[in-house]
Amino acid sequence: MLVLRGKSPVKDLMTRKKLVALHGNLGTVDDWKFLSDSDLLAVDLWDHSEKPFPEMAAYLASLAVDEKPVLLGYSMGGRIALDTLVRYPDQWSGGVILSAHPGLPGVEDRIARRVSDQVWAQLARKLKWSDFLQMWDRQPVLQGVGHAEGRQTLASRTGEI
Repeated sequence: MLVLRGKSPVKDLMTRKKLVALHGNLGTVDDWKFLSDSDLLAVDLWDHSEKPFPEMAAYLASLAVDEKPVLLGYSMGGRIALDTLVRYPDQWSGGVILSAHPGLPGVEDRIARRVSDQVWAQLARKLKWSDFLQMWDRQPVLQGVGHAEGRQTLASRTGEI
């Protein structure tokens, strides 16, 4: 697995990569370690958090230079992957989307979601990180999901987030 951190050009790194992987919202590139595949490029999305969707899609498409890799995304990474696949379908041989929602169709639903996201963002900035993660994990949709692994990595990256 090759990890892409930072914003440097990587054309020469992508020569034989067959899979580009995007982690979820509270995830890291370490989420893909279990694949341990030398044909995998794991993109650190935290290094690109300021990019709007169109700019991120263009960046990801620029990684697919020699071969057409498969674009893999989990959760938020899945949303980014969906957007990228729609914008640049000819750059990819396929896509694997895990636990990602394609978006809310209704304007009212999108507004409510934005408000909810803003509340979570404020909590993330205001609370002690461990308290925020406990609150996040108490959401009904996350009940029964184990979060012990990876929390160390998240805790160590608090300053970056």
